[in-house]
Amino acid sequence: MGAEPWSSPASWQGALPKTGEVVTIASGNDILLDFDPPALGGLIVQGKLTFALRDLHLASRWILIDGGSLNIGSANALHTNETLITLIGAEKSENITEGGIRTDPTRPGGRRSPRAAQTGAGMPAMNSNMASGMSALGTKFITVMNGGRLEIHGARAQTRNWTQLQGNASAGATQLRVAETIRWQAGDQLVIAPSGFEPAQSEAVTVTSVVDSVIHFDPPLRHDHWGELQVIEGHRVDERAEVACLSRNIVIQGDAASEALEFGGHLMFCPHTTVHLEGVEFYRMGQKGLAGRYPIHWHLTGDHEGDYARGNSIHHSYHRAIVTHGTSNVLVENNVSYDVWSHAVVPSENGLESGNRFIGNLAVLTRRLDQRDFAFRGRSPGGGGSSQSEGRPGAFWMKSPDAVLVGNHVAGVVDGMGFYYDGPGPNERWTGAFSNNTAHGCSGPSGTVGDQYGPFTRGYGLFMAYYSQPAQMRFKDYTAYKNSLSGLWLEGPDQRVQNAALADNGTGAILFQTALEDSVIVG
Repeated sequence: MGAEPWSSPASWQGALPKTGEVVTIASGNDILLDFDPPALGGLIVQGKLTFALRDLHLASRWILIDGGSLNIGSANALHTNETLITLIGAEKSENITEGGIRTDPTRPGGRRSPRAAQTGAGMPAMNSNMASGMSALGTKFITVMNGGRLEIHGARAQTRNWTQLQGNASAGATQLRVAETIRWQAGDQLVIAPSGFEPAQSEAVTVTSVVDSVIHFDPPLRHDHWGELQVIEGHRVDERAEVACLSRNIVIQGDAASEALEFGGHLMFCPHTTVHLEGVEFYRMGQKGLAGRYPIHWHLTGDHEGDYARGNSIHHSYHRAIVTHGTSNVLVENNVSYDVWSHAVVPSENGLESGNRFIGNLAVLTRRLDQRDFAFRGRSPGGGGSSQSEGRPGAFWMKSPDAVLVGNHVAGVVDGMGFYYDGPGPNERWTGAFSNNTAHGCSGPSGTVGDQYGPFTRGYGLFMAYYSQPAQMRFKDYTAYKNSLSGLWLEGPDQRVQNAALADNGTGAILFQTALEDSVIVG
């Protein structure tokens, strides 16, 4: 039997869901979203919800995938229609438990689809899979739990989402050339990374036309951007600015009220679930000052081999971009973040994670939180009053080095670091990799080049804090330029840097009992 259309009253016991209702698609039910429903008070998916091949907009206060599945396209049939999911609401104190129950309920129980149980007392209690996690889910979320499945596959999942300039682009220019032929189109929003010491010199523009590798855009550039590849003493020194596309045909966003409150939507994935997320644009997401409320967040899931987030863009996020917390063996590839508060990408939050692969991602303009917005208050070395060092953010921040980082670029961090190894945590082993990564435009306080040593010093492309370190690590083919304090600072002894290109930094490298081999430093 095929899916029942959402638009048919017969799919809902004779009456379509109304504005503000909490709706449940019960286990065994298969619903096809074939039109734009009214804004919902909440949506529980215990059965199956599939988006039809047409332009659609679904708005809800929250979406809980509780043992069911939400499907937009598939890995073999990418979704090509314009699809928008908007997470709505301004009640920061609202907390939804598993089953869709508010901790302070003021709304009706909502409507269930035909084979559902009754609403109210029959809803399940919080599952132990949330153990050691949060007692409730907050609001403005998409959460997957209890064997649930999230399958979102946008049309741009497998296209190149960022590249670099081919030739310099000067202030006032309305066109630029990129290093490879791309499939961007008129109307796409691009971001061009900074070329100097100031992270805020990144620029967002809108494409007006594309001819081969030449992109025409509006408005004109306000700053100069470098685009020439250099070879110095036989070493490739690549300071070409990155250019990234933020637009996707599938968009998950917070509502307009998110901006004033800095309270956007968030996604959280719990144990025993399956998540395949590609070709999606996340806009106005993250909830500033709240722990665990991030645009893409694996939460204490353990070994999740097979899960991935690839080809996505996360921009204008109020709290982080991609977090793998207590999660191992996830693939995070070819994603772009832009204008993100706090650490942007977190391969390891508690130090127990291993085997996560971060390949070919780009982080542009990562911002430092004000202390009043720290989500993890407490004392820690260099934390500035935060147990997760929010006082000096890392575009890539990790407690354990046991992750694979290959081909990632950091382009601008305000008062922070590019790649920040903040101690190994309880897992003191090294089976990861660090190769072919680039960091530039990481600034110290007020963008200055000079700074004295101190626990809160910042402005480094690569920084390893001094705690007990694992066995010798290899940092291969690393490029760092225009970082205000230094291209790299390895406080931990017995590390090895090979074939690095360190150019135009405040200082080339600060090393403690560390080998620097086959590298070039340009003053």
